[in-house]
Amino acid sequence: MKIKTRKKRIAEYNEKHPDRVYDSIGCLQTYFRERKWDFDKACKKANKKLEKILDQRTYKSIEITMYEDPMQTHRPRTTQYGSIYSPNAAENHKYFEKAIKSVIKTLKLINTPAEITVEAYMEMPTNVKPDEVILFEAKVLYPIDKPDYDNIGKCYTDILSDIIITDDDIFYSGEIRKYYSVLPRVVIRISCLAAHESDYVYKKLKSRKKIKEGIRDGRIELRKLNYTEEGER
Repeated sequence: MKIKTRKKRIAEYNEKHPDRVYDSIGCLQTYFRERKWDFDKACKKANKKLEKILDQRTYKSIEITMYEDPMQTHRPRTTQYGSIYSPNAAENHKYFEKAIKSVIKTLKLINTPAEITVEAYMEMPTNVKPDEVILFEAKVLYPIDKPDYDNIGKCYTDILSDIIITDDDIFYSGEIRKYYSVLPRVVIRISCLAAHESDYVYKKLKSRKKIKEGIRDGRIELRKLNYTEEGER
């Protein structure tokens, strides 16, 4: 597949969105008007759904500590046959899967919208002075060091796929933090919705082959918030 140039993508964007001043209500009204949708009716339905979400929204969370030097995803390489691969991805994934299964035999894969935080505690450099060792450990001082934060994030979100989560596209928010510590380690925290709240997202996931297979295997459970009132059934 040919990759579009930035110039081409910008030209297509400008053609699709000629009015590039964002006004939430104005943009929504234009969007609805172009599709001949009833804006007021949709607002009433959205408010009703919002009340249900605020009343029933609950979260689940998980924290994993990996006692190792923080790793990164290496740059993709190409085989002599033209295939692209990440040098350490398969090994990392296999190791993590074995480690998780040694602790938890059965685990339903997280598939709802989620937030992730990855804290990478890199080994304290030997030439750091004693007073600064304390300040680095207390997270008062911050490092400038490799690996880059985005490579750390990519490495550990990839590791989670098919073991803790269905896919790393479930993360709508993420934060990667780097620190120096006398005990190198990686702490991963995930907070996710207990049930799907979007009809669109729920139906989209339900149609995926990977999700269907996971449901059949008992590894995935899709749950959706029920918006139907007792009297409406």
